[in-house]
Amino acid sequence: MPSFFRHVWAVMVGVLLLNLAGLGIVWLKWGQDPKIEKESVLYQPIGGAILEYPMGGFTSGIFASEEPTLHSILGNLSKAARDDRITGVVLVLNHPGAGYAKLEEIRAELRRVREAGKTVWAWSADFGLKDLYLASACDSFFVHPGSYVALTGLYSERFYLARMFEKLGIEPELHRIESYKSAAEMVTRSEMSPEAREMSEWILSDIYPRVMWETAEGFGIDVAVLEGAMVKVIPRTDELEELGIVSGSRYWDEMKDALPRPGGKEEPRLLSASTYAGVSPEDVGMKGKKKIAVIHAQGLIGGAESGRDPFLGMMMGYASVRRDLKKALDDDDVVGVVFRVDSGGGETMTSDRIGRMVELVDKKKPVVISMVDVAASGGYTISYRARTLLANANTITGSIGSITGKFNMAGFYDKLGIAFDGVGIGPNYDFYSSTRSWTPEEYAMMSSEHWEGYHRWIRHIAEFRKMSPADVDSLARGRVWTGAQAEQNGLIDGLGDLQAAIARVKEAAEIDADEEVTLVHLPRPEGFLSQILGMNLSAVPQTLFSRWMSSRIEAMEAMEQGRWSLMEAAVP
Repeated sequence: MPSFFRHVWAVMVGVLLLNLAGLGIVWLKWGQDPKIEKESVLYQPIGGAILEYPMGGFTSGIFASEEPTLHSILGNLSKAARDDRITGVVLVLNHPGAGYAKLEEIRAELRRVREAGKTVWAWSADFGLKDLYLASACDSFFVHPGSYVALTGLYSERFYLARMFEKLGIEPELHRIESYKSAAEMVTRSEMSPEAREMSEWILSDIYPRVMWETAEGFGIDVAVLEGAMVKVIPRTDELEELGIVSGSRYWDEMKDALPRPGGKEEPRLLSASTYAGVSPEDVGMKGKKKIAVIHAQGLIGGAESGRDPFLGMMMGYASVRRDLKKALDDDDVVGVVFRVDSGGGETMTSDRIGRMVELVDKKKPVVISMVDVAASGGYTISYRARTLLANANTITGSIGSITGKFNMAGFYDKLGIAFDGVGIGPNYDFYSSTRSWTPEEYAMMSSEHWEGYHRWIRHIAEFRKMSPADVDSLARGRVWTGAQAEQNGLIDGLGDLQAAIARVKEAAEIDADEEVTLVHLPRPEGFLSQILGMNLSAVPQTLFSRWMSSRIEAMEAMEQGRWSLMEAAVP
C-alpha cells in the first residue's frame, strides 16, 4: 500500500478510536445518575463569561466547565431549593462577566433557596461591585484575608474607528435610522454624539440606583454606607467588615472547615456544581404530566443554522430556531413555550423570519418571551409578536432602528497594491461594489427604501403592541431602554425572570399555579463533530473585512448597550 494511503487509513482509524473512546466516556458518565449523599453542600462557582445557555461540544457534559452558564446555575439552585439532600449552597465568586440582568436572575433564585430553609454562603478571593451584588443575596459573605477589592460605579465607554478608517483609506457609507442608533458611530465618529450620550445617561441612571439599593438592602445597610466604601475604590476588607458588608476573612480551607458536617464526618460533603448539574429536575420532584418548552435563543442573528461563526462568534439561525419551535408545537404534551432571548440583533430578514415563527406558534400555544441581558434590535424583532413579553429590570431592550450601507475599500486596496477590474451587465450591476462610492442618486434610492422598511416595521410593532405608530416611533429610532423603562413605556408587558415566564405560560394554558410541569430545554446540546460541520463559514469568501464589519456593526448595538451594565474598573 502506498505511503499516502497508509497515512490516510491511519488517520481514519485514529479518528474512529477517538470517537469510540469518547462515546465510552459519555456512556459511563451519562449512563449512571450521580449519587448525592444526604447533608451535602452545593459548591457553585460563579465567574468568567456567563453564557445564557451552553454552546455544546464533544467535551460538554464530560469535563467540568470552569465557566458555568446561566442555565446551569439557575438549574442547580432551583433543584437545591427542592432537594432534601442539599442543606446549603456555597458560592465562590470571581468577577462574573455578565450583565446585571443575568445577575438579577441569580439573586432571585438565591432568595428561593433561602426561603426553602437552606443556608447560602458566599466567598471570594477578590471582588468588585458585581460580586457584592450577588453576595448581598446570601446569608453571609466571607473573603480571603487581604482580598483585592475594586469597587467602582458603572461606566459607559465606547471605542471609535473613524480616524483609523481614514488612515487606512476605508470610507463607510452608512445610513442609520436614526440618531440614537449609535452603533454606526463606531466607524463614522471619533466621540459620542449628543444622542448617544443622552441615551447612556438614562440607562445608567436607571440601573445604578437599583443595583445600589438592592445591594445595600441585602446587606442591611444604607446606600450611603455602600457608596462611602466605593469612594475609596480599594477599601480594606476589615473596613468592609466594620460596615457590615463582609462577614469576615477566611482562607478557603477555613471556609470549608466552617461549613456544616454530617454527624461523625471530619469534612463537609461538598458537591460540585458540574456533578449536581447531572441530576435531572425530575429526580427532585420537578416533574409533571404537562410540559413547557424553554427555547434558548442567543447570539448574533444571521443565516440558517445556529452555531459558532469563526469571525462573528455565536450565531442564531432561523432554521435552527424553527426546528426547536416545531418540536414544541408538534409535542402534544407541551402546553406552551418560554422563549429565552439573549441577543442584540443581526440580520433584518433572519430576525423577521424567526419573529414570524414565534407568531405562528403563539396562535396555537402560548409563547411568553423571557428577555435576559439583551433583547434589542433584532432581539426585539424576534420577540414582539408573542402574546406576553417579560424582561428583567436590568435587561437592555428596544433599539428599534436600523443601519444599512457598505464600505468603499478602494483607498485601502490601493495602499496594499491591490487592483480590481471587471465587466457587468444589467441595471446597477456594481451597486454594492466595494471599490466605489454611491452616487448621490444611488444613496438617495438606498436611504428611501431603508426608511420605507423602517416605517413598515413600526406599523407592525404598533399592531402587536396595541400602540399607535407615532408612539412606537417616539420610542424607536435606535433608542434603547432598560427592562424597567420598557415596562413603563409599553414595549414589554412586565418584569420577571424565567420562573415568572413559566408562571405566565401556566396561566395562559389554564394550569394551576401549584401544579408541577416538566421543563423541556431546547436546543439539545450538540456534539463536537456537528459543531465543526455546522460552523458558518460564509464570512470567508467575498470581501472579508467588508462583510465582517457590516455584520458586526449591527451587533455592536447590543454589545455597547450591554457594556453599560458591564463596565467596571478592570481588576487582575
